[in-house]
Amino acid sequence: MAPECRPAFKKKTQQGIRSHHVHIYNAGADHIERHLAFRDFLLAHPAAAAEYSALKQQAPASRPLTRQAYQDRKEPLIASPSKPR
Repeated sequence: MAPECRPAFKKKTQQGIRSHHVHIYNAGADHIERHLAFRDFLLAHPAAAAEYSALKQQAPASRPLTRQAYQDRKEPLIASPSKPR
């Protein structure tokens, strides 16, 4: 995790499923611009948003699912969101 960011809030449902995971960034942190740009891209491109949503929903089915494995599965879409896959 980047030093300018830390998990600030996590919440799970009664079934133990994480429903929220909020990060707080220091003012001027480089990562915030990247995250906001990706959010804006997904808002402007519904097909890409659907693909990203499906990828995130399928990822937990992969075992073992470590944080790194989860990030590795998302990386191709995040790294080049405008390129067709």
